[in-house]
Amino acid sequence: MSPRFVPLRAHAAADFLVGATFFGLPLLYDLPPAATAVSWAVAAVHLAMTLLTDYPAGLLKLIPLEAHLTAELVGGPLLVAAPWLAGFSAHRVATAVFVTWGVISFLTYFVTIRSVPRTAD
Repeated sequence: MSPRFVPLRAHAAADFLVGATFFGLPLLYDLPPAATAVSWAVAAVHLAMTLLTDYPAGLLKLIPLEAHLTAELVGGPLLVAAPWLAGFSAHRVATAVFVTWGVISFLTYFVTIRSVPRTAD
């Protein structure tokens, strides 16, 4: 069995959930200013990357899928470290969200099926 079992369409749908989570987090919780800034920056960057990637959720398809996945591979550990790097690790909810999505983001590199479904022209 291949270690890659997450369909690309499911990955694409989850990418929108990541953006929504990081956008909504500061709206639902009283976060420190640094956590709010980082959360909204992550939301903006991830949504832009989602809409620009050459995969089912992409509108403009400017970013190759492998670059998108590599960004998540590198970005995952950065999300995990963000609460300590930006000084908001005392906020338990923000730290839990950043660490959880960071681990998931990192792992998606290894478990996402790489074939891009194409529609007939």
